[in-house]
Amino acid sequence: MSKQQITDLWTQLLADSAVELNYISERRIKIAADGNSATVVDQYLMPGISPKIPWRNAYHLVKTTDNWKIDFLNCSFIPENEDITKLNEALE
Repeated sequence: MSKQQITDLWTQLLADSAVELNYISERRIKIAADGNSATVVDQYLMPGISPKIPWRNAYHLVKTTDNWKIDFLNCSFIPENEDITKLNEALE
């Protein structure tokens, strides 16, 4: 997707109402030794979609001349280990 397509999608998703995020840990930022890239991780609950299964966003950022750009973004569900068996059984 292009930057404009992603911007348009996020604008559309957020237009109706604000998305509720309940962060379950502090944002973690690890900057590369050369200072030109970084990894950022957020973990949160999104009650409007799944009040019990946490989400994780992982970003890879690249430093340009005057700012940082998102090079890669991954968004995923992160169930607790003890819930994996229950989820698998529910999907049978």
